[in-house]
Amino acid sequence: MLMQPPRLARLRLVFRWTSWAIVAVGLLLVVRLVASTVSSRMRASPRAASFIVHELSDSWRLRQLRELPESVRTLAVRSSSEEAPEDVFVGTGPSGSIYRFPTNLPDLLVPFAIGLGDRIKYGTCDISSLAVRDLDDDGVSELIAETSQIEPRGRPRLYIWSLRDVPVLRGMARTDIASSWSHGFSFLPRADGRSQFVVSTYCGRGEVVEYALRRGFSRGGFWSEGVSWRRIAQLPASGEGTQSGDVENDGETVVCLGTGFADGHGA
Repeated sequence: MLMQPPRLARLRLVFRWTSWAIVAVGLLLVVRLVASTVSSRMRASPRAASFIVHELSDSWRLRQLRELPESVRTLAVRSSSEEAPEDVFVGTGPSGSIYRFPTNLPDLLVPFAIGLGDRIKYGTCDISSLAVRDLDDDGVSELIAETSQIEPRGRPRLYIWSLRDVPVLRGMARTDIASSWSHGFSFLPRADGRSQFVVSTYCGRGEVVEYALRRGFSRGGFWSEGVSWRRIAQLPASGEGTQSGDVENDGETVVCLGTGFADGHGA
């Protein structure tokens, strides 16, 4: 009868136990990886987030509807009607994109417009302002969006869509001014009393710009539709915000502008 030398038998036993230990450690790492992946997906899941509720008071509750693919910069809401539910439009950065979802179905996230800046992949562009307004009094609301072109430094833009069953881009203006950051807009009635101008102010040089939807024939007989703009004022410092309203209760709408600090000028 042949017998293994004691030293060889011990080596084989050590090798067997070492192999089992390596397999056990590998299985443990796989289990941890799967558990971590499931946990992270649950944290990022809009469905899971939709159940997060914070009690603010006896009559108010803060409920997280969903998460977005990138940082939220601004938002606007289109009120519900008999034909459509309430919609939320969310402006994001740094890609400069707009997303849309109905409040009754927050999981239904629809990319509305992606990459509205000068450079989508490696640039930085924020959707700095959003609003829903019927600018031309045709019974169809428009979505107005304004960008801040941060990197590479460039001109701000203003986009206008008509929110029909299929949204239609009415026009875009790439304003030729020195500032790059937009800090909100307001609305001013036009002389016809029906349509409205968009008035915006800008951080940096303090320009005040007026925008209008343009639609019709030119003198040469060409049909055109788009967004026109003109600079109507120059603030002494950075433009930090604008609102409009009948401030003096005299039936006249006025635009109120706020400025930031600058050399020799206070806010």
